[in-house]
Amino acid sequence: MAELSKAERALAKDVKAFSDEYLKWQRELQPDVFPAISQGMDLIVVGLDKIGPGVSGAGGSANCDMHHHLDRPGGERRG
Repeated sequence: MAELSKAERALAKDVKAFSDEYLKWQRELQPDVFPAISQGMDLIVVGLDKIGPGVSGAGGSANCDMHHHLDRPGGERRG
């Protein structure tokens, strides 16, 4: 910290204070947020097996044809 200017040290102090407050706020929300995130990931895992075949089948043709649907420079639509 000694090599920092006075303004840089002041900013570093503010960043540290913000970081501490953000971490405290984040940890206070964990009991409410973490279960929702876990349940959302569980839903995704359950659906992966069901969507896998569709994604595999559609992936090959979608990659080949996608360039036809992109805009050209200047906003002109590709046909």
